[in-house]
Amino acid sequence: MTHENDLAKAISAAIEGSSGLFEYSFSTPAGAIDCLAEVKISDGCIEFHDLCIYPADGSTLIARGAAGNAIREQVKSLLHCAAALGYAEVTIMGKRVPSGSSAKPGKVVAINRKVKP
Repeated sequence: MTHENDLAKAISAAIEGSSGLFEYSFSTPAGAIDCLAEVKISDGCIEFHDLCIYPADGSTLIARGAAGNAIREQVKSLLHCAAALGYAEVTIMGKRVPSGSSAKPGKVVAINRKVKP
């Protein structure tokens, strides 16, 4: 649960800070990952805009296998933490790297989930 405590602190800092930026780092089997997003709050909904997930060392991240699973688990933890902070809905928006090797490079990704505190 330590990573969820750190994640909750990062969310709270983004909300309470003047910049409105969510900054968070975590480890995967493939190395350290950094996250950055602009946070907006409206009517019980927390929104993470322009979410960027990238390797802390500047290398190329291949998000499959254990590393991909670790990233998916962090997204689940983000939803759980937002619910614990009292939000009823979470929206995460970003764009796949246009020059990436994913199935749909450049695709806009939007995740919207209702969560229960």
